[in-house]
Order: sequence, then C-alpha cells, then structure tokens
Amino acid sequence: MTMNWSKASNYDRYLQADFNHPEYYPLDQAVDQTLYRPIAPWMGRLILPQREHRRQVNGVLFEVHHTPPSYEHLVGQIVPLRWSNDPRVQARVRSLTRDVHFSAEATYSQQQGVVHPYRLNHWRRVDPLESLAGSRLTDDVIVMLEEPVEVEESGAGIRVQESRVRSQNQFKIQNS
Repeated sequence: MTMNWSKASNYDRYLQADFNHPEYYPLDQAVDQTLYRPIAPWMGRLILPQREHRRQVNGVLFEVHHTPPSYEHLVGQIVPLRWSNDPRVQARVRSLTRDVHFSAEATYSQQQGVVHPYRLNHWRRVDPLESLAGSRLTDDVIVMLEEPVEVEESGAGIRVQESRVRSQNQFKIQNS
C-alpha cells in the first residue's frame, strides 16, 4: 500500500523487498530451536482494525506468533488485543488518547516522501495501541507483549498493561 507521493519514501523502498512483508514468514514454519530462540514469551503482529470496526474490536487485532507453552493453541490466530481493565491502566490510556488530524504541513511533508500514519488521519480518540498499530502504512508492526498478559476466557482476546516494546526481530541467535 504505497501512497502517491511526488517523492518516494524510504518506506516505499523498504516495501519493495519481499522479506519485509509479514506473509514472507509463514507462521506454520518452525525455526531450529537449537539455533534460535524467541525474544519474548508473547510476540505477534499488530493489525489496525478498519475504522468501522473500531468499536467492536475495542483495541487492535493481534496475529499471535509466539506464546508461552500453555497458550500455543493461539499461535496463528488473530485475536483482539485490548488494555487491561485495571483502573490505573484505564486512567493512563485515557490520558494518552488523542484525536488525530493532520495539518497542512503534515500533508505537504507526506507528499515529499515523509511517512506519516495517514491511516489514522481524522480518527477520534486514538489510543496508544491504535497509534502503534497505525504507525506504518501496512500492518507490519511486530511487537512483544510485556507481562502481565491476561488471556480472556476461551482465547477470545488478550489484555495488556503496557505497550512500550516494539521489535522487528522475533528471534535471536543462540550463543554456542
């Protein structure tokens, strides 16, 4: 999904390589556990819901890539990722939630090849998870979730207290 910019952005160049697309790495493909280990117990890809589905999702979507052993049945599934119901977390999220409206300067700089989260333009009450999921032009943001991670009954969703960590690498090489 590239924009019609008068100048190509670095992100446009990044998207030209197949290995920079999530579908290049099938989730049913196993890595050699003797050579690689996951960087976190919970990892996956953030997916920004369509504007008309925001209320229903009440967060973002999360394509589960890696879990602790007791939740391996969730790998490959796309589940809602929401904020914890803890009142302190809800208060912090409310304090960080903002309306997003691009200025004329932002629109101009976008035409010059600067990447902006244009999918969020004119959205009201964008929370930090939506901001992170919408930070790129495509749904290719890979994150690790910090504990505590709450799994809702029957795997209907996941709740978190933090969204600070973002990563492109899912595995690190084991030292011999």
